[in-house]
Parts: sequence; structure tokens; C-alpha cells
Amino acid sequence: MKERQIELLMKLIDSTQPITYQELADYFHVSRRTVRYDIETIDVFLYANDFKTIEKKPHIGVFLNQKMDRLELISKIESEKISHEYVCSAYERKKRIALELLKGSGFIRISELEEIADVSRSTVKNDLKLVKSWLSQADVNVESVANHGIRITGEENKIRFAIVQLIYNYFNQEDISGSSVRVILRKEELLKDEFIKRIISKRELNFIEQNLRTAEDALDIVFTDTAFVTIIIYVVIAMYRMKMKKYIKYPENGLRRISRTTEFTVALNVVNRLDKFFRIGITNDEVAALTDYILQANYSTNNVVLDKNYVELQMMVQMMINEISVETDSRIEEDQLLFDGLIKHLKPAIYRLENDMQYLNPLKDEIKERYQQLFYQVKEALNQVEEYVKKICCDDEIAYFTLHFAAALERLSSQNNELKKILLVCGTGNGSVHLLSSRLRSEFSIELVGSVAYHQIKKAVRENVVDLIVSTVPLDQRIMGVATVTVSPLLDIKDLKKLQQYLSKNGIPRQVEDQDGSLEMMLRNEVFFEEMIMLIRQETHILDEQKLKISIEGLMNRWTTKPEKRSKNIGLMDILNDRLVEIDVEAADWKEAVEIAGNKLLAEGCIEQRYIDHMIESVEEIGPYIVIYEGIAMPHARIQDGVNKLGVSFVRLLNPVCFGNPDNDPVDLIFALCTIDKSSHIQAVTELGALCTDEKVLKKIREEKNVDEILKIISSKVDPKKQRLPH
Repeated sequence: MKERQIELLMKLIDSTQPITYQELADYFHVSRRTVRYDIETIDVFLYANDFKTIEKKPHIGVFLNQKMDRLELISKIESEKISHEYVCSAYERKKRIALELLKGSGFIRISELEEIADVSRSTVKNDLKLVKSWLSQADVNVESVANHGIRITGEENKIRFAIVQLIYNYFNQEDISGSSVRVILRKEELLKDEFIKRIISKRELNFIEQNLRTAEDALDIVFTDTAFVTIIIYVVIAMYRMKMKKYIKYPENGLRRISRTTEFTVALNVVNRLDKFFRIGITNDEVAALTDYILQANYSTNNVVLDKNYVELQMMVQMMINEISVETDSRIEEDQLLFDGLIKHLKPAIYRLENDMQYLNPLKDEIKERYQQLFYQVKEALNQVEEYVKKICCDDEIAYFTLHFAAALERLSSQNNELKKILLVCGTGNGSVHLLSSRLRSEFSIELVGSVAYHQIKKAVRENVVDLIVSTVPLDQRIMGVATVTVSPLLDIKDLKKLQQYLSKNGIPRQVEDQDGSLEMMLRNEVFFEEMIMLIRQETHILDEQKLKISIEGLMNRWTTKPEKRSKNIGLMDILNDRLVEIDVEAADWKEAVEIAGNKLLAEGCIEQRYIDHMIESVEEIGPYIVIYEGIAMPHARIQDGVNKLGVSFVRLLNPVCFGNPDNDPVDLIFALCTIDKSSHIQAVTELGALCTDEKVLKKIREEKNVDEILKIISSKVDPKKQRLPH
């Protein structure tokens, strides 16, 4: 604390009655705002030293509602001065000035910023130039008015995002910080942030965290630590701004659309609990804004929900994998972990792109440097995603996708190994988890128990046998008796040496190849398997022999660390025949066109009537997302909407119809799809995607007058080695 703040605290201790802000301002010859700032600083000190904070009564004043030992307090103050006295860095000073502007609701004078930052007027003015430059990039303006001071102007959602970025310490070296990025990945670190400590208590922060964990359970997902803390920060800022009567105005058409999502329902439940706790009065616009943060957040585990546009997502992912597989001359298209990881990442990534949301990647520069060629290959492969959303992927997003592919390539080079139980803790998402796990497997003889977010560590240790915790997030040396090692997500040479030193001490050898695969062959040997069961039966009572066999087989699978291979999928020409194709069809509008294509599937026994209704409802509810390419639509609904078997129909319209997609309307080619599960159709839709991007083939399909010839054209494109005849 400053000398003035110490003197103010002593004045309150000595006072027998409340003192108004104006009286304190007059006494110290400063503004009332500076007094409020000083009192906030004093409160932080009191709270940290287990004293009651200053009481504040509107129209009455401020006072201490606790008798304090003056000598004890002075001792605490002197102790703090010795351990915390330092010159505020340029970065911290600029951050403080920026936050002071952003948190306020009115004008603030340069003289007040001088007091707050404890620097000269010229220094404040120089700092303001850089602060203005950064805020302008966030679409927030700094306005100067003579005889009033300066204030910020801009949309409320942009102001909040700027505050979130500041607290999260996301500054570019060219903007404000002049220092490297430090990422907050733990809620505990938030309580060390000066701004957060001023606006929320530990109890309130814990309440917010509990409610977000409830949201995870409701959505059956687990946010990455990065996403989890970002959402916590946003909720804290939202509560603070709403207390100041600063509310978000969400676009009306966007509100109607987002209110139909599952995430909105979950966010509404969270907000209702927050509303009762904070007593603010939270609007549906605010619920929608929170839903935005949930939808754009990356998550690390659990099943992907099959949304209505899941076919498009799967098609884009598979085409990306195929392209990178060719570019890198590898067999990553068989890697199920890669496919699942990309699907999980792509859904929130598309939402971020569609809504112009920035998702900064703290590892971006390191990824670009380490995987330079792969980064640019992934950038090219993302062209189809950019076409889909009509937006350009920033380098931060490309770097996240690059991690997934780097992990898959690492897995290809890994070998079978003897197993030790390692738990991974990673805050930045699936891609870095997969890369780190692959690197560890290729370097050491280990079994990966699993990968968890920071806030799940204790639960994972309770539920599993864990020999070592390897984390990209700084941890205590031991957690629940288990040793921890902190490494970079990219596992550099220094990390390998650190791990090698630790693991060699604990008898865990470096990776060695199992000669002739004899261990795997032995485990797969049926006789050996039965003898194992007999031995267990002799030594103990088996409650459920079948369940035991399944468990042992699962264990055997984990003992072989080859990448999980994708199941063989059904190709487009395996399900498309002349009965499912119709050309030069007349349709009054898009609904009739979808119905005609659906009726082909219905006649073939692929679907029930209600599936057609759901295809139409999907477009009405969430827009013409099915118009995937110029002039081409791929209507579909969900598996549970009445599917009997996998199928695809093709209808060519005589006169194109409009679906409401300004970029790809009008539509004359319709491929209606129905799927029985989340994977068997992937090869078919991948081939369909390749077909839809070949202008020469599409031209032939549009001009050909014979159905059989159209099928041959399609077959020659998707399976050139094998010309297929109509069924």
C-alpha cells in the first residue's frame, strides 16, 4: 500500500463514526474516485490478512466495524512493504490504466490516472497512446472531452471481451505488454489478480465455478482448463458490469436462433442460479451472451453430441485428414483418435469463426516454428472450412488444428511398450493432449491412464492407479501422494531430460522394442487367454466371467499402443443406385425439393415419413446450413428421427430453388442422406464432398440426360479404379 492508503486506514481505525468519500477526498486533496480506489486497495490488504474489510453505507460513509490492534496492523503493513514493495512494471501499469478505463461508467481525469498508476502526467499520456491502440483493435474507443476527462465507448460485448483479455494477460508484444504471454489456467490464479480481487469474493468465485461444473455435467462435456477459466472470468466480469447497469443487447434474430440450442437451456439454468445468488436481474440477452462463450469453448473429453450439421462436420474433417495424409505421405486417415479430436475441435471453431470470436492460442508461435511445414499444410486443408463459414481462419485457430495432426503423426512413429501408469493434465485442449501423449509413448514405456483438466485431477487419482502425473499446468510437487512433473505441451529436450531423470530414478525404462511383437502375439493367443482365466478361477472366486474376459481384453488392447484404426466405411456407390436417382424434377420451392429427395429414401425403405419432416424442420430452425456448396444441398436429420438403414438419394431439379443461403443459392442438385450411426457413412460423404468440389464432374452431371450415365460419372470420380454399374 502507498503511504496515503496507510494513513487513510489509520484514520478509519481512529475514527468513531463513518467518514464520507468527500470528507476523505478533501482531507487528502484527491478526487473521490481516488479515495474509492484506495479503499479497494486497503480492502485487498485487510482480506489477505484475515481482517474484516471496510464497511460502506450509501449516503453515510465508510468505517471499520472491527476493533483492530494498531501495533499488529502496523507490523502487518511493514511486513507487506518489505515483501511486496516494487516498482510497478510498464506492463502492469498499462494494464491497470486500461482496466480502470474499462471498468468505469463515466469520465476519468488524467490526474486520477496519475494517482492510480503512481507515475507522472507525461508517462500516463504515453501509456494512454498504447492503451488506445490496443483497445481500438478490440473495437473499443477512448474518447477525450475537454473539462471532463476521458472515457471508453463501444458495444458492451466488446468492452467485456477486452476486460477478459486483459485479465487473461493476452497482450501482443506490439501492443501493450512487451513481455511474454502468461496464461491463467487455474481458478486459484484468478484470486491473485488485482482487478478480480477488487470485484468479487472467494465465496462468489467458488459459487460461479460450481455452477459451471454443473453445466459441464448437463452438456456431458469437460471444458479444457483454458476454456473453463475464460468462462469463469467472463461470468465475473458480466456480474460486475450488470451491477453497474451495463447490459448486453443481443441481436434479435440471433437470440431466436441461439435460444433453440441445448447450450442456451443449460446457460439459462446457470444464470437463474446466479441471479438468485447475486440478485442482479439477468436478461435473456445476457443468457445468450453466456451461451456464446459455452458454444465457442473447446472441451477435452466425453462424447461429441451429434448435432443437426454433424454430417457436414464429419465430411470436412475427413477431407482435411485425406489431404494432410497425401501431403505428409502418411496413413493418418486410419487414426480414429485424430478423427474424434478434430470433430470435437471443429464444432466450437466454426462457431467462433461464424460469430467473429477470437480464441487466442498461447502456443501459436512455438507451434508455427516447430511444425512450420505442417502448419502451412493444415492452413491449406482448412480452405474448405473457410468456404463453409465464409470466414478466414486466423493463425491461432490453425495452430490448434496443427497440434491434432502433429499428434497423429507422432502416434505413427510410436512403438509397443511396457506399461506404467501416467496421468496427463493439460489445459489447452485435445490437440496438445494427443501430441503430448504420443511423444511420451514414443519416448518411455508407459500406460496413459487418461488425460484430464486441472479441476479433475483429484477425481482421476481417486478412481485410478496413478504412478506419475505429467502436467502442462504448474502443480504442487505431489497431489494425493502422487508425484508430479511439469512439462511444455510440445515436450522439448529440456522436458525429456527432466522426465528421463525422474523416470529412471523410479525404475521406468526408456522405450524398447518388443522383439517380433511376441508380447502382443502371446496376449492375442486364444489358448493363453483361456489359461489365464483358468488360473484366475483357481486363485479366486469370479463373480462374472464374461465381464472379466471383456475387462482383460480391454487391458490387452491398452498394452498395444498402435493408433486405433478407423473402421472400414461404406462408399457412396455402395448405397446409391438408379432407384434413388431422379433428374429434371420440378419443385415449387425448397421444401418440396427436400420432400422429393426424401421420398426416394422412403420408397427404398431407408427412412420413415417423419424423417422427411425433420429434414425440413432442421432448415427452418437453424437455417440453410445444408447448402454446403454453390448450387448443392445435402438435407439430412438425426439418427433418432426415423432411420432404418444407411442411404443417399440424388435429385436434379429442372429449375433451381432458393434455400435462403445468399452465398450458395440457387440449388439444383440435392443429395439427401440418412445415417444409422456416427461413422459408417463417413466414406460416402467424403466421396460426396470430393464430388461437390469438382466443377468438371458437376458440369457433366448437370448436362447428362441419362440416369445410368450419371451414376457412371459419379462412380468414375469416387472410385476410378472400379467402374460400378447401377444396381
